[in-house]
Amino acid sequence: MQYTCIIKKVSFTIFLSIFILFNSVAQLSFYKHYTVNDGLPSSEIFDITQDTAMNIWLATNYGVCKFDGYSFITYTTQNGLAANSTINIYQGKNGKLWFLSYSGFLSYYENGEIYKYSLNDSIIEKGDIYFTKSIKVDTLDIIWFKSKKSHKICKISPDNKIEEIDTILNIQNNYNLLFNDICDKKNINRILDELNTDNSQKSNTDNYSLDFPSETEEEYYIINNKYYKILDDYKLHQVSKPQIIYNNLHFLCKTNLYKEKNGNIWIRKEYDGVYLYKENELDKRPVRFFKNLRVTRVLKDAEKNYWFSTEGDGLFLVPSFQFKVFDKKDGISNDNIISMDITCNNLYFATNDNKIYKCNIKGDKIISVKNFFNSVNNKTYGRDILCHSDSSIWIITSKFLKYNSSGQKILLNVIIRNKLYKAIETKDKSVLIATIMGFLKYKGSTIVYDSREDAFDKHIRAIYEDNNGVIWLGAMDGLYSFQNKKFKYYGNEDTIFKSRITEIKGLTNHLLVGTRVNGIIVKSPDSIFYINKNAGLSSNMIRTIFVDNDSIIWVGTNKGLSKINIINKNKFTYKIKNYTVWEGLPSNEINEIRRSGDYLWVATNKGLISFNPEKIEKSIMPPKVHFEGISVNDKRTSLKDTFQLKHDQNNITFHFKGISYKGPGDITYSIMLKGSDKTWIKTKNTSARYTGLQPGNYTFYVKACNTIENWNKTPIALSFTIKKHFTNKLWFIILISIIAAAIILGIVLFILRYQKRKEEVKRELLLSEQKALRSQMNPHFIFNSLNSIQYFILKKDDETTDLYLANFSSLMRKVLENSKHNTISLSEELETLKIYLELEKLRFENKFDYKINIDQAIDKDDIRIPPMLIQPYLENAIWHGLMLKKTKGLLKLNIEKNNNVSILFSIEDNGIGRKKAEKISKNKKHYKSTGMKNIEERITLINNIYKSNMKVKIIDLYNDEHEPIGTKVKLYIPLIFINY
Repeated sequence: MQYTCIIKKVSFTIFLSIFILFNSVAQLSFYKHYTVNDGLPSSEIFDITQDTAMNIWLATNYGVCKFDGYSFITYTTQNGLAANSTINIYQGKNGKLWFLSYSGFLSYYENGEIYKYSLNDSIIEKGDIYFTKSIKVDTLDIIWFKSKKSHKICKISPDNKIEEIDTILNIQNNYNLLFNDICDKKNINRILDELNTDNSQKSNTDNYSLDFPSETEEEYYIINNKYYKILDDYKLHQVSKPQIIYNNLHFLCKTNLYKEKNGNIWIRKEYDGVYLYKENELDKRPVRFFKNLRVTRVLKDAEKNYWFSTEGDGLFLVPSFQFKVFDKKDGISNDNIISMDITCNNLYFATNDNKIYKCNIKGDKIISVKNFFNSVNNKTYGRDILCHSDSSIWIITSKFLKYNSSGQKILLNVIIRNKLYKAIETKDKSVLIATIMGFLKYKGSTIVYDSREDAFDKHIRAIYEDNNGVIWLGAMDGLYSFQNKKFKYYGNEDTIFKSRITEIKGLTNHLLVGTRVNGIIVKSPDSIFYINKNAGLSSNMIRTIFVDNDSIIWVGTNKGLSKINIINKNKFTYKIKNYTVWEGLPSNEINEIRRSGDYLWVATNKGLISFNPEKIEKSIMPPKVHFEGISVNDKRTSLKDTFQLKHDQNNITFHFKGISYKGPGDITYSIMLKGSDKTWIKTKNTSARYTGLQPGNYTFYVKACNTIENWNKTPIALSFTIKKHFTNKLWFIILISIIAAAIILGIVLFILRYQKRKEEVKRELLLSEQKALRSQMNPHFIFNSLNSIQYFILKKDDETTDLYLANFSSLMRKVLENSKHNTISLSEELETLKIYLELEKLRFENKFDYKINIDQAIDKDDIRIPPMLIQPYLENAIWHGLMLKKTKGLLKLNIEKNNNVSILFSIEDNGIGRKKAEKISKNKKHYKSTGMKNIEERITLINNIYKSNMKVKIIDLYNDEHEPIGTKVKLYIPLIFINY
C-alpha cells in the first residue's frame, strides 16, 4: 500500500512537471520549415521583411533572398549587391528596399534590379566604429548615421546631399529615440525639434529594448512609455527609469522586441527562442517557442502568418498561434486521436495505439492527464466514446463497453462479439450502439433490443435519434430509418441515399447526413439538397459533424475543419468558413469535435487541439496577383498598360503569379480572355497561351485563390489590340471587290466562249466520226464486199456466202450501234474488231492470219474507249501491208496496261512496209486514202475535248539486213473515259 502511494506521488510529480513545461514551452500546431534544401542561400538569416507586393525578403550571410511562395531567388554581388553578408533590410519610398551589409555598405532594390549605393565610401569615412548599428534608412529614402568625430547625426537626402544635424547626443535615450522612430516611420522633424529644444530625456511612445551588456549585464524594454525588464520567472516586471550608462555608447537593439498591432509582444532571447506576452498580460508568464534556437527576427505578414528567421536554422513559417496543441510531446503515447467526448471538466480521448486517457480541462488548457484504465492485456481500441448523463463512460472497445468515471468496468448482461462503431444516448437515457450487423439498444446495463431479431443486420457506421424518436441509421449501402419496429430504406426513394454514410446529426427541422464522397445531404420533410465542396465545404469526405446549436454546425473532413453558419433557418441559407493547417490546425484530418464552455476541442491525426472560435483571427486576404510579363510570338515583351500588335503578332502568352503563404505555391487561378473565351477557366499554371488570335480588342483577366478559398474580388487585367492586316481594311476590300468583279466577269466571258468553242469542237468531232464511219464503210469496201458475195454465190459456195453475209450484217449493226455513243467498253470494241477481221480474212481467202493478245490484268468490261479508233489501223495494215505481200501474212493486236495511266494498243503486221506501200499507192492514181488523216483529226479533237493525252507512234520494222519486214503502230488511250 505504501509502495503504491509512493508510485502515485512520483507519477503526479512527473505529470505536474510535464504540464508546467507545457504551459511555459508551447507546441507549434503547424509550421513550415525552410532550409537550404528548399532554396535558401544560407541557414543564417539576420533580418526579414515583406514588401508592398507581398514578397518576403531575407537578409542572409550569402546575399539577400526574395520568396514569393513558389521559389527563393537570391541576389548577390554578381547581381549588383554591394556585399553578400547582409544584416538589415529597410523599406523606403514607393516599394524601394534598402540592404545594409555587415561591412556597412548599402544597396537598394528598385524596378526589379539591385544597385550599389553611390555614397557608401562617404558613409564609412564619416561613420563611427559602430556605424553598422547606427545606419538607418527611413521611408522617405533618407539615410541616417552617427558621425564618429562630432557625435552628431548625419543625414543623406535622396538627392545625395550630406548634412549634420546640430544636436547633442550626450544622453543616450535621445539617440535611441531618434533611431527607433526612424525605423518605425515616425515624424523625424518632430523628434529633431524636441532634441534641439530640450536635452532632457523625452518620453518615448514606441517600444524597443535598451541593451547595456558592458556595464549592467541587463536588458531593459520600453513598452507603451514604461520600462520593463525580465527576471528569472520570465515575466515582464515594470521598473523605474534605469540609470543610463554613458560609458561605451551602445545603440538600440531593435531585434529583441516585436510588437503586433493587436498588442501582443514578442521578445527574443539569444539562443533561447522567443517569448510571447499576450496583450494586457505583460505581468503573466509568457508562452515560449523555438527553445534553444537563436531567433533573429519576428514578422507578422499581411495574411497574419508569422515568420521567424534564425541564425543557423533557416526560416520558419507559422500560420497561427491561436490553436493549442496537446500531443505526444506532452506525455501521451500517440498523436492520432481517434475519438473523444467531454462531460463537465473531464475530457476522455482514445489514441490509435489502444490507449484511453482522461483529462481535467480548464478553459483551453489541460490541467492533468492520466490513463483512464489499465489496458496492458486488453485491446481497447476506442473507436468511439460516449459520456452518458448518468456519469457512466461508454467506450467502443473489443471486450468491455461500460465504465464508471474512475475507469472501473461495469458489467453488462450481454457481451457483444460483433464489431462496434458508434454509441449514442437517446432521450429515454438508453444507449444505441451501431455494429457490423445492425444495432443494439441498452437500458442501463441490460440489452433490450437487437435489430437482428427483425432480420436487420446491415453494416451500420452512423446512428442518430431525432426529436420524434425516429432512429436514423447510416449503413454502407445508404440511409435507413427505424420506427415502431419497422425499417425503411431511403435509397429506393432517391439514389443519393445509396452512398456510404459516415455520420448523421440533426437540427430542428433538418437531418444532416454525412457521406463518404458526396458531402452533407440535408434532408427536410419537403426538400433534399447538398452542402459540398462546390458550396464551399473543405471536402466532400465527411468524417464527423458537431451541431453547436441551431445556427452553427462544425464539420470535420479529411481536408480540414468547416464552420457552417446558418443565416436563415427557414430558407437554410448559410456561410462557410474553412480552417486548415494554413490557419494553424496541426492536421487536416478531423476525427471528432466537442465544445466545453467557450472553447472547441478537436481530435485530429496530429494531436488534440483547443481554441476559442470567437477569437480566431482568420485571414480574409486573397492572393496578390500580378503580371510577370507577356510573350508575343514566344518573345518576351516588356509590360505596358496596353499593347498595339500587328496582325501576325497573334500568339500571346501571359505570365502571372499570385502570392499567398496560406499554402505557398498552391494557388488556383481563374482566367478569361475577353474577346476569345466565353467562360472563366481554372488552372494551377502561372501562364496562359493563346494562339492564332484574330484581329480585334482583347482583355485578359486573372484572379486567384489560396488553399483557404479566398478569391480576389476584382481580377487584374491587361488589354491589347491586334490590328487588322491591310487586306482587311475598307479601302482594300473595295479595291479587291472591284478586281474580283472584273475577274468574275472575265471568267464568265471566258466560260461562255469556252462553251461556244466546245460546242464547235463537238460538232467537228461528230463530223469526224461521220467521216470515219463513211471511211470505214466506204463504197469501195462495200463494193468489194458485194463482189465477194457475188463471187461466193457464183462459186456456189453457199456455206461461205452465208457466213460472209452473217458477219457483214453483224458488223454493220455493231458499227451503227457503237456510233451512237461517245465511249464503249473494250469488250464491245473487240467483238466488232473480230467480226471485221473475220470478214477481211474471208474476203482475201485466208491470205493472212491474226492474233489478239490481252493482258490478264485488264478488265475488258471496266475499260472504256472511244469507238472506231482501232479499226482504221487494222484496215491500213491489211490493205497496205499484208495484201501486197506475196506470201501469207500475220496481223497481231496486243493490248496491255501502261503504268496504270493508259492502255497500249500495239498493231503489228509483217507486210511490205510503209515505203513500198507508198510507192504502190502513188502508181494507183485512182486511189485516194483519207482514213489515216481522218483518224488523226479525231484524236486531236478528243484530246481537246477531254484534256487527254492520247497519242500514236508508228514504227517501221526491219530485219538484220535493214530490209523492211512490216509496220508497228502503238496507240496510247488514257484511262479517263470511264465517266463519259
